Amino acid sequence: MSSSIRSLQQGIAAIQAGHLSEGARLIKIALRDEMLTGSLRATAYLWLANTTEDHQQKIRYYTDALTADPGNELAKQWLAELMKPPANIPLAQPPPPPTYDSQASSSGVHRMPATQPVKPVTGPLVPPPTAAEQQMTASYHIVGIIDGPNGSGSGFFVARNGIIATTRYVVGGLENVTVELETRRQLPGRIVRSFPDVDVALVYIEQPVNDLLPITPFPTIADNAPLNGIAHGGLMVNGRKRETSRALAPQWFPTDIDRLPDAGGCPVFDERHYVVGMLTHNDTNAAAYVHGVHIAAITRCLDTFFQEMQAYRDRIYCHSCGSVSRAAAAGGFYCETCGTTMPFAENIRRVSTPQMAMFYQENHPAVCKNCGAHVGFHKGLCLRCGVAGGPNR
Repeated sequence: MSSSIRSLQQGIAAIQAGHLSEGARLIKIALRDEMLTGSLRATAYLWLANTTEDHQQKIRYYTDALTADPGNELAKQWLAELMKPPANIPLAQPPPPPTYDSQASSSGVHRMPATQPVKPVTGPLVPPPTAAEQQMTASYHIVGIIDGPNGSGSGFFVARNGIIATTRYVVGGLENVTVELETRRQLPGRIVRSFPDVDVALVYIEQPVNDLLPITPFPTIADNAPLNGIAHGGLMVNGRKRETSRALAPQWFPTDIDRLPDAGGCPVFDERHYVVGMLTHNDTNAAAYVHGVHIAAITRCLDTFFQEMQAYRDRIYCHSCGSVSRAAAAGGFYCETCGTTMPFAENIRRVSTPQMAMFYQENHPAVCKNCGAHVGFHKGLCLRCGVAGGPNR
């Protein structure tokens, strides 16, 4: 083994152990060797970029990596990410209509009383950063959620405008939490979307960031692959991707980690220092071990939220089911997805009005094919006979 490759390996090991300055020194020694070329030289620059928080220096290292290996996809991806302005949020096409929950419509819907109305909070859930905020961007990565209902948890930035991913278990049914940055500075956080089925929650704080943790380009994690979870405050747990014969939903991956450093939400890294997911406090048959939710599932949740931002200007977060309610933003008392009474409407008189029918899909003309009832359907089942007799069945 040549001395340059040995220095490169020692430098990578030092960086993985958290000794960034020593790792940078060893990798720079390896780069002095002109025989270190191609993908090896690109790898050296990619790891060197992990030793600095300087935005321009990172760009130079990724550019050097591409010079050494023009086809290096990781260097292209990370350089493209760094070159985006902080406010550049991808927006997609509008999502399909929200799920019909006719139990909400049977409760009596949906008008503010004639007396002094309670105005719901409307407008964008995540305002774009101002020019001043863009000048205040920082290099924060892992944060703490310090006042969740199940104890302190962790989270990490997944969008430069201040969106943090954590678990639904960490935030529970709260609408607001306190987020602690790596500097111990505390900021108010607002839950803007959650996905209980995959144990993911998105929290917004008014703190844009310069860059994000690099995520794995691979859709799966190999069995027995080394994993490293890092929680807020530097607490670490180590383990491997556990082999299992059980069929798991694609968003989950099993580990042999038997404890969480906090309530959950800490990012999980592979041996290449990519984020592959986050540790969750989920209920499974393998209760002796911790599971993780794959980063691809977290990214899909983020994309769904961005789609909703694009499609609907006014909406209110439903703390019960985690969706965003257009009906509540228009004055309705109930979430159109789960039927929960919104907090602002709990202690006021609620009266049905025709104007809300478009949100709650009232007066639906569909007839149950099984029993002929017009009462409506919930999750594809007739509310009268309980059989899947909807028009699309």
